[in-house]
Amino acid sequence: MTLSLLSGAVFVPYQTKAESADTALAPVMSCQAFLEDKKEEVVETSAIVNISDSGDCLVPAVSHKDIPGGDSSDLSSVYVVRSGDSIPVIAKLFNVTPQTIYWGNDLKIGDKIKEGQVLVILPISGIEYTVKKGDTLASIAKANKADAQDIASYNGITENTSLVVGGELIIPDAQMSDEGGDKPAPNLKESTKKDKDYYAKNPSIKNSAGTYINPVPAGHKTQGLHNGVAIDIGAPIGTPIYASAAGRVIIAKTGWNGGYGNFVVIKNSNGTEARYAHQSRLAVHAGESVSQGEVIGYVGNTGHSTGPHLHFELRGGVQNPGVKWSWKPWTYKR
Repeated sequence: MTLSLLSGAVFVPYQTKAESADTALAPVMSCQAFLEDKKEEVVETSAIVNISDSGDCLVPAVSHKDIPGGDSSDLSSVYVVRSGDSIPVIAKLFNVTPQTIYWGNDLKIGDKIKEGQVLVILPISGIEYTVKKGDTLASIAKANKADAQDIASYNGITENTSLVVGGELIIPDAQMSDEGGDKPAPNLKESTKKDKDYYAKNPSIKNSAGTYINPVPAGHKTQGLHNGVAIDIGAPIGTPIYASAAGRVIIAKTGWNGGYGNFVVIKNSNGTEARYAHQSRLAVHAGESVSQGEVIGYVGNTGHSTGPHLHFELRGGVQNPGVKWSWKPWTYKR
């Protein structure tokens, strides 16, 4: 039996037992007991999580520890709301902030969720900031090389809100500031040097040269490594985007989506995760299996984007081959 939401957002396999090897889910104790038992352990976040008829959580039977170089805080999740759920409880289950869920699902603080609703859990990166005397949203954004509108949206306030001294704000993508965030690099050569420095300081990240194909072979790199996992490939709006590796679509969603805009997330067959953001139009739906080289969407300028390009992330402890442009050779149709 399947539950299909026709908004173009998410397709979620519904199971009362862990009967599919693809999703690797297993029923456990009640959700509350699960939370108490797993306080120090982050839940696997790359598979689809669902709730059985008995009220048990369905959680992955395979840990990220089983994926070489895997990091559970690095991957995406899809969650189906059950009766009695709240954003804070779901946030605790996935070890993220409630703002992460609000921002990543185009929700406002205080918006109600309902049973059967599908939520995308994005591990939006950011830092926590304590408001000081004289701070304004603009000054905080400038000091952290962040975007004031993003800070306001993420924290459920407006850009004109008076900030309370001592209050806490989460600044999304603040750690990307030294690498330019998702904006075109002013100097690609300088950006490439930072790419090499990053990998030199993180030797555990596995080399992926020759494994993944270029998702936009008709484009060119406009931004080197940012956030440790992403590169940008510039191309005109409407340029086809191809699956860099074979796998299963776990998220296919339109909207703002935490700045990703229209985006697709594919759980690759080797356990890694690829994200394709800022698309103008999607060509796949969640739950669909795709082959390497299959068209999954088209280049756009949606979300937090400063021009037409594909923001391509490769997560799961492997290098993004776009950093050194070390793609697997392949033939594509123009």
